Amino acid sequence: MSDQGGDDREEEGATIHHEEEEEGASGGGMADLSTVNLDDEVDTRDFVLSPAPKDMCVQCKVERTPGGVGGQAVYRLFLETTRGNRFMLVGRKYAKSRTSNYHIWVEDNPAFWTNKNYFAKARSNGEKTEYTVFDSGLNPKKGKVSKSNMRKDLCVALYSPTDKKTPRKIKVIVPGEGDRETIKNSSLSDCHHKGRLSGLLVLENKQPHWSNASRSYVLKFEGKRRVTIASAKNFMLVQSKNPAHVYFQFGKIGEDLFTCDFRWPMSPLQAFGIVLTSFDK
Repeated sequence: MSDQGGDDREEEGATIHHEEEEEGASGGGMADLSTVNLDDEVDTRDFVLSPAPKDMCVQCKVERTPGGVGGQAVYRLFLETTRGNRFMLVGRKYAKSRTSNYHIWVEDNPAFWTNKNYFAKARSNGEKTEYTVFDSGLNPKKGKVSKSNMRKDLCVALYSPTDKKTPRKIKVIVPGEGDRETIKNSSLSDCHHKGRLSGLLVLENKQPHWSNASRSYVLKFEGKRRVTIASAKNFMLVQSKNPAHVYFQFGKIGEDLFTCDFRWPMSPLQAFGIVLTSFDK
């Protein structure tokens, strides 16, 4: 995939099909999806930074505009509410960067989309195997930065190398209760590599199984018609000790349209950041 063109249509990893429910079967995890009754007065910035309510799954749509502003694809996150879809976030890859670097804004206006006023960003390492989603704070490696102005890492997504015939393997790490005191001054990446996982929620993508009937990899996604098109980008995040509880689900429903559903303690910004890393792979 070219960093310059921003075209993510070439997919890495085996294509994942939705496994249809047997008639009369009932699913678990995210099966009881509900839309959010979000008041117009709710501040978007506060909402996208807040964890999902504990008693519901938040449903969103992700819209991709290939070859958008500056030749880079543009991605928009819309919250599905009882009053229709509501714009939340927009992101695109910053072309002038040595590693993959997606900037995220809360304003759906290209005039605001500069590399100086982003709301958050998702940046990879050189191998595109590890991505960190940061807020808009200052990088502590670039001079003296006070703790109040220092950037915070919101989540980390790790991808194991694979090929087009093998399902992707993804691991995501987010603060569990939103309490970063357990992390102290370390980054989420450092905590993971050093095995300091107390207070962190470690998720992995639920692995699909091979279907002899369809001659393809399949996975039973939750919710009615939330995933309808086969794609290597279709995936679910669960804890290994409780794979029935789905924390995050992403799936394709159109050429450039996707669903993104998530649960507490994940926030809309964390979910969108994970989505952007998935498009880069």
